[in-house]
Amino acid sequence: RNRRIGYGHRNRKQKLHAIICLDNAVIEGVHQKLDQLLCEQLADFCLFSYPPDGECQWIPLKRDRMVAVLASGHPMAKLSSFPIASFRDEPFIMPADGYDYDSMKVLNRHGINPSISYSTGEDHAAIAMIAAGLGIGLFNELATSGRTANTVLLPLDPPEYAELGVAYPASRILSPAAKRFIKYLKVYVSEA
Repeated sequence: RNRRIGYGHRNRKQKLHAIICLDNAVIEGVHQKLDQLLCEQLADFCLFSYPPDGECQWIPLKRDRMVAVLASGHPMAKLSSFPIASFRDEPFIMPADGYDYDSMKVLNRHGINPSISYSTGEDHAAIAMIAAGLGIGLFNELATSGRTANTVLLPLDPPEYAELGVAYPASRILSPAAKRFIKYLKVYVSEA
C-alpha cells in the first residue's frame, strides 16, 4: 500500500518533494496539523523541524542552523552574526500565516516578542518581502536554499538550530519500505 507521509512545507525542497510523491500519499501541513495527523494515526510518519508534542518515536536527521535573513542593503547586513536581541527592534516578516513554529521557538526561548509587520504562508514570499526591505526574518537554513537573491543570511548570536527529523506514532512499527525511505532521507538531508 502507499505510505502516507506528512511534512512541513518549510522543509520542502523540489527534489525531495518529487521523490516523496513518487509512490506515496503526501499530506502537507504546518507543525500543528502534522502533530494531529500522527496523533490520529492518519500519517505513517511525518517530517518535522522539532520533535512533535504527541506520543511518538523520533528519528533525528539533521541539526539545521537558524539564520537571520536581511535585505542586502540593511544596516546590519555586514555583521558576521546577528544578535538575537535585535529581533525586538526590527519589523519582522513571519514566514507562516500568523505563527511559524521554528522562528517562534527560538524567539520565545530568548523572551523576544517580535513586531510582526507581515505574515505569509510561503517562504519565498517572505524572503521576497525581506529583499524589498519590508522587514527581517528568521528561518532554518534549509528553508532558504535557492531563495536568497538580494538578501543576506547571518548566523545567530548565540547560535540556534532546528532539529530536523522524522516522527511516527509510538504504537506503530515502521514497515521495511518506510525504514528504507527514512534511511535515504538521512543521506539526502545530510547533503542538503
